[in-house]
Amino acid sequence: MSSVQAMIQNALRAHVVPKTISSVRIKRLSTGVLFIFWLHFGDVLDPLQVHRILLMALPPLQSRKVNSRGRQDQPTIALVSSEVT
Repeated sequence: MSSVQAMIQNALRAHVVPKTISSVRIKRLSTGVLFIFWLHFGDVLDPLQVHRILLMALPPLQSRKVNSRGRQDQPTIALVSSEVT
């Protein structure tokens, strides 16, 4: 599990624990890395309730430092957004 996945899981732990967190896409950019994660919660909660939880729990991750092996600079989470489908 990546440090970003662990941060997401810890942020949601008090509210709801996703069944799975998978990294759908990791793209290296000239100034950083783009992570896109897919969180699956199952059918237990209403999608709107899940979206409210995400909107409350994930924004505090913004501006947090991310552990990165072998890098001199310490990456920072620049943006957090969510979409419920």
